[in-house]
Parts: sequence; structure tokens; C-alpha cells
Amino acid sequence: MSHDPWNGHNPEDDPIFLEKVTKYRAEQKPLEEAEELRMREVWRAQYLAHTINLSTGESTDKDEYLCVICCRSFTQGRGKFKWIACKTCLAFDRAAACVLGSKQLIPLGLHSIMNGAFIDTSANPTLQLTQKDRLLAHVSNYGILINHRSAVLKEMAEEIGWADRETVPWGDWVNIFPASFAHSEEAYLDLIDEKYDWVYSVLPQLEKHGWLAKQARKLVAA
Repeated sequence: MSHDPWNGHNPEDDPIFLEKVTKYRAEQKPLEEAEELRMREVWRAQYLAHTINLSTGESTDKDEYLCVICCRSFTQGRGKFKWIACKTCLAFDRAAACVLGSKQLIPLGLHSIMNGAFIDTSANPTLQLTQKDRLLAHVSNYGILINHRSAVLKEMAEEIGWADRETVPWGDWVNIFPASFAHSEEAYLDLIDEKYDWVYSVLPQLEKHGWLAKQARKLVAA
């Protein structure tokens, strides 16, 4: 017994079937067009909603910030225990620090503990004073980096004629300023030149073109 409802005939040859298909497609077309339009509006709203404040580097997410070094990528993590630099820029700092037998050259942790700055209340008073100085240095360094980011963002915005804009969509920003290994290298070395030039006295290799990039690539590949 055959279960073929068309009895071996091509359904496309059946005028009743074709009429039903045509009617169905006609009914579905406006619905599909409406859904496509709705999705476009949803994506556009999301695109415009995720904006960057060009003064603070903060996104509308409120827990996302542009890297204080390259200003081209968002930092990783959430909450108070996060880095204020992106993954690539962190690699450059850790590569430089590794040569000196350290974990970081520039304190890039949002929380002081991430930078080894804290006060041990059980320690003796002399040690606590030293720890206090380190904690104050962490606060001062944070201000330096945040101000640096604001200055760099201002320069980048002026470069493309956005000096009068308070916010820009994230998508527009990354289209004009895409993140890259080379951009992070340049930005990191610019930061060293401007704010931490003492580093050259302990790490003169930084002045050799391409040396730091080579070290960072090794670290990323490890």
C-alpha cells in the first residue's frame, strides 16, 4: 500500500497545491518582512545603546572600560578585582616585568591587592608604614593611568573630528580604531615614555626596536 498522497505525481503539477502554496507565501511575506524589520531595529538599538563615554572611557554597561593603555579594547573581568588594561597590553607589561623577575612593571590592577598594595594589621608598625606608602602609591598611580586614558581618548576623538561628542557607539569606535598587537606595543611604549621613563634605567632593552614585541609574543605563546 502506497503512502504517497500524490500517487506518484509531482505536487508542483497540481494547480490546487500551487494555489495553496502561493496563498501561504503571500500571507507569510508581510509577516517575514515585519520580523526582519523588527530584528533590524533590535540590533540597531543594541548597537546604539552600547556606547563609550569619551571623557571616562566607560561604556553604558557601567562595568566595562576601555583599556587605559591602548584605548581600543575593553578590559577583562568584572567587579573590583579586574585589570584596567586589555589582555594584549597586559602581555606587554608582563613581558617587560618578567625580564626583571617581576609579575608586573606598572600596577594595572583595579584593586590594590592585585598590585601587592595592602596593609597587614597584624604586622609591626614599621612594616605597616611601608605598606601604607605602597597603598598611597597605588592610589596615585591609578590617577595617573586614568588621566592618561582621558588624554589619549581626547586626542583620538579630535583626530577624527569627534571633539564635540560626549559619547560614540562602540561599533563606530572599533571600526575607526581597531585593536591590534602593534597598536598595543606603540601605546605601551608611549605610556612608558610619558609617565614611567625611569623604566629605561632598569630595562634599557626597551629602546631596541621590536625587542618588547618579541618578548610579549613569547609570553602569549607560552
